[in-house]
Amino acid sequence: MKIRLLIATDDAPYADQLSEVVSEKYTDTFEVTTCYSPAELGSRCSAGSFDVALFTADMAESMVKLRGRIKLLVVLEEEQLPEIAPDVKSIRKYQRISSITGQVLELYSAFGDPGRASASSARVTAVWSPAGGSGKTTFAVALAAKASSMGKRALYLDLEAFSSVDVYFEWADKGLSTVLESLDKDVNLELLLQSIRREDSGSGVYYYCRPDNYDDLNILTVEDLTRLLDACRVGMDEVIVDLSSFCDERVRAIFDRSDRIVAVLDATRASEVKWRQFTTQNDLYAVIRGRLTLAANRGARADAGGAGRVLSLPTVQSADPIAVYKTLSASCLDNDF
Repeated sequence: MKIRLLIATDDAPYADQLSEVVSEKYTDTFEVTTCYSPAELGSRCSAGSFDVALFTADMAESMVKLRGRIKLLVVLEEEQLPEIAPDVKSIRKYQRISSITGQVLELYSAFGDPGRASASSARVTAVWSPAGGSGKTTFAVALAAKASSMGKRALYLDLEAFSSVDVYFEWADKGLSTVLESLDKDVNLELLLQSIRREDSGSGVYYYCRPDNYDDLNILTVEDLTRLLDACRVGMDEVIVDLSSFCDERVRAIFDRSDRIVAVLDATRASEVKWRQFTTQNDLYAVIRGRLTLAANRGARADAGGAGRVLSLPTVQSADPIAVYKTLSASCLDNDF
């Protein structure tokens, strides 16, 4: 169910550009209507109601009178204006349209709006390793980039205690903390996630910037994490989850909701010993091995041990992690993986 968006302003060029971009780039999210005068605004609202109205100061008086037919009123300001009414929000008029839509989605998510729930159809791949430093994160990003190159909407979700997102993707001022703080509130989590979701210009991979504090992830319950993952799947084809190198009840919960699980191993003694402990001493291995792929990195010789497949990763001679993941994505991940 789309958000019914009304754009009301006498600035026709601005309204047309905003409407065109939102209709084209956010066609699954918004149903856009434009009007250019108070008289036209009245007829539009008499014909039906709207979820969100974006309007400029010239429409303010007429818009406030129609607030009963619109859930969320947002005035587009060139500069700070006096408060029109307590329930009217404001955002800057001249900024990137992606920023405008993100702020609208964040504001509208506070309504909860359970009627807008969408099908959670994305395939989930959990990428994990029993030992740190195995190349797990680089592989996870490469997997997301491969899916994106095949025309899929791919999301990289970093759930590591200490995030590496900044190494691979551009930082923005709003990260996962914006969402994590709202998990116990009556909000539309799908819309809130969409409001902070970014798309990497180089790979086309969608991602979220790291939390403000690593404890924001550490304090999450199993229920919190599963709700977060389920909301992340909406609107995506592939979700690649990058997990920390331990195995607690929260990792188990992510495994339970994953269609595929990849264990990344390298040739170090620590990786070998910890993997052997996991396969022989943890009952979880028997549960997941039918969905498991071993990714052997840096010359690791991994025994499948009942896993679905073994994928040998090539050695890439580069100190640049972005170059490494792009090389991995292009050279070793087949279209069926």
